[in-house]
Amino acid sequence: MQFTNKTNLDDKEFSSLTSTIPNTTSLLDLMVWGKKKSVHILDVVKLDEYTFDVIMVLGSNLFLVPDVT
Repeated sequence: MQFTNKTNLDDKEFSSLTSTIPNTTSLLDLMVWGKKKSVHILDVVKLDEYTFDVIMVLGSNLFLVPDVT
């Protein structure tokens, strides 16, 4: 999974965060990971028949939006 830092996180914080996220494009894998890490899934947006954007809240002000199938 490729990540883009569109936040004010410095390189060290961003690298630390991305190393904890599973390298997957599976919606189920992300949901299982999110449950273990207390990540709240705010919304799942269906883009087409096979692709979804998952809006996840990590902490109080950090949003993750992975593209999954």
